This record gives sequence, structure tokens and C-alpha cells, in this order.
Amino acid sequence: MRELNLKLQEKCGIYIITNLINGHRYIGSSNDLYSRLKRHRWELRNNDHVNAHLQNAWNKYGEDNFEYGILEYCSVDNKLKRENFYVNLLKPEYNINGVDLSSMDKHSEETKSKISESIKKSYESGKLKEHLDKSMRRSIPCYIYDINTWKKVKDCSNFAEADEFLNQPQSVRTDLLGNRIFKNQYVILDKIVSSFDLKNFVCEHLLKYIAKNIKRDTYLICDDGEIHYFRTIQSLINYTKCSSKSTISKHSDATIDKPYIIPNTNFKVYFSDVFIPYSRDVEESTLELSNNIGEHKENPEITEESNESSASYSVETETEQSE
Repeated sequence: MRELNLKLQEKCGIYIITNLINGHRYIGSSNDLYSRLKRHRWELRNNDHVNAHLQNAWNKYGEDNFEYGILEYCSVDNKLKRENFYVNLLKPEYNINGVDLSSMDKHSEETKSKISESIKKSYESGKLKEHLDKSMRRSIPCYIYDINTWKKVKDCSNFAEADEFLNQPQSVRTDLLGNRIFKNQYVILDKIVSSFDLKNFVCEHLLKYIAKNIKRDTYLICDDGEIHYFRTIQSLINYTKCSSKSTISKHSDATIDKPYIIPNTNFKVYFSDVFIPYSRDVEESTLELSNNIGEHKENPEITEESNESSASYSVETETEQSE
């Protein structure tokens, strides 16, 4: 079973453990998916799992032939209801609680083989995954934030509502929550956060670009100490209105100790692979996203540059279309 994702800590939802050899599954729920799956793995590895059916299969096929997945995130109050929904829908073979085990033994080997083959074909055809995806899209709430203003702009009861707001059908998926900036403006999360926490999260994890094949953060610091992160060098140029791509690119080795100071300004530009968080001492009203154009004085010494990008760096872009 692959390494557990730390992002599942304190996440409530429904999980599934699948035998990759025969397609048999186990479905459960937990208030903390990471801890619950970790416990499953520990018990199975130590031949001490309460579910003898699952334990026997683990012993027979080996850990590498089992995979976990998340069917749905949900509220604690709705957890058992959603677990029951998936158990009734998928009828997982390893969920033996409340089932007459003797009746399972009455199935012939031929019948068991047909059931197993049917499940495997459902996975291979993608029909089962498609059904689950549609179910999840109907049931998972999410929240849309505008990173130009750092404000929540839309509460959505499901992904379809978020798609409608973005005017991009089938673009929102569970794996993209908090992992993509849509239309260069919106971030979608599965929880409500403050403007301060949103700004730190976005600037730390999403405003990235590639300079000389090394992932780095780009940010600008004014004399008053305010930090402004940028996704691309062009965004930085748009903000300062007093430099050029080629000039900034030539100083891609600038550091916090040796920043590049744009002539005739107080702007200090440098690059770092270490994120500097925003302080709560700074009023949120003064925090601006880098792609907002500030009211800054033009630098008369900077001439207009051509549209050709400098060869010293390449911008990391993202596809806004759904995959």
C-alpha cells in the first residue's frame, strides 16, 4: 500500500482499500483519515487486524497488491450515512460486519470468480470510477476565493456549482482543491479560511515559477518591509511598472542578502526557495496580490523591451482546462 498522504490528517471522510489482484474492497469512514488508514496498515502488517477476511487476503497477496483511496470528504455528522451509501452501492467484499459469513461460503468457486472478474472489468472500463466521480461531484461542498482581493466570493454545495461559476464544465475535481489557480484568479478549497491564511497558503504553495530549472519563489520587498509574491516575472514587471523581463532575468541569482534594487526605486527583488510567511501585524488591507497593478512611478531609465522572453528562465504555467 502506497505511502499515506499527510494532507489526510484530521480530514473526515469515506475511504476504500482495494485488492489490486481480484478487485475486492473494504470501505470505512473516519474523522481522521490519515490516522485510520495508518492504523489499518499497522494492524495488517502485524497480522493483528480485527477483520480476518481482509487480514487473510493481505497475507496471501502481499501489501504491494493493496491500494487505498478516498471516496468522499464529508462532515462528521454525515459520515456514517455516506459510508452506508457506498457500502450499499459497491457491496465491498471485505466488509463482513453484520453479514452471515456462512452464506458467503455457499457461493461456488465459479460464482466467486465471476463476481471478481465483473468487479475487475468495472474498474478497467472506468464505469465504476465515473459513477463514483459523479456521486462525489454532487455531494462535496467547496468554497471559491478571489486571490486578487483575498476574499471568499462563492459558497458551493457541490462541484457543479463551482463549474458553473467558473464557466468551465467538469473542471473542478477533488485533487485540484487547493492545488490550482483557476483562470489566474480563483482558488477553490474544501474549507473556509481567513484572508490572512489564504494569502499565506497561496503564496507558499501556488505562486511558483521555474528559474534555471530550479523551482523558486519570486517576491518583491519594498522599504516598509511588505512582501509581494509573484507567479511570473511578467507579474512582477506589471506591479513595479519600472523594469523589464530581460533586466530581472539577468539578476535571477539575487538573494535576500544581495537583492537587486531597481534603479530610482525602493524596490528590492530577489529569489528564494524558502517561503517567508506574512505577519499578522500587517493589516490585511495592505496585503496585495502581485498581479494587482500598483500606482508606482515610471522609471525613465528603463526602455521598452521586446516581447521575446529571456532564455535564462522559463515560466511555469498551468493548463486551465480540465484534464
